[in-house]
Amino acid sequence: MSLEDARDLKKILNEILRRLEALEAKLAERDALNEARTISLIATLIKLGAATVDLSEAAKRLVKADRMIASYGLDGISRAILEILAVKGPMNISQLTGEIRRYRGKASRRIVAEKVKKLEARGLVEVCREGRGKVVRIKS
Repeated sequence: MSLEDARDLKKILNEILRRLEALEAKLAERDALNEARTISLIATLIKLGAATVDLSEAAKRLVKADRMIASYGLDGISRAILEILAVKGPMNISQLTGEIRRYRGKASRRIVAEKVKKLEARGLVEVCREGRGKVVRIKS
């Protein structure tokens, strides 16, 4: 190997090192974002009153709902519907409206029903007959 070949090899290795360092920096940045999102999801669990449910199962369902929310870019009420259903489980429109009022401060039954229809059309939730009424649940 000539001196010139060694210099070329050194340049290539230095470039590879620089790129690896840049990649490590990006991954560290991404980990920080994931940690921040995890903390945000835990705060959502607490805000929704998840202390009375199995937190590990609720967290799994909330992560699934969070992926749906991120994929579809949903509005605030639709986001709240998915988060509440993920943590608290299936419920009818009236119960869901009450939960959204506690979670967000305001909600009308009509708007919640409209949002549920849109979420159902997108395949994110399903409305099922249960007894004499209907319940909304996140689609499996």
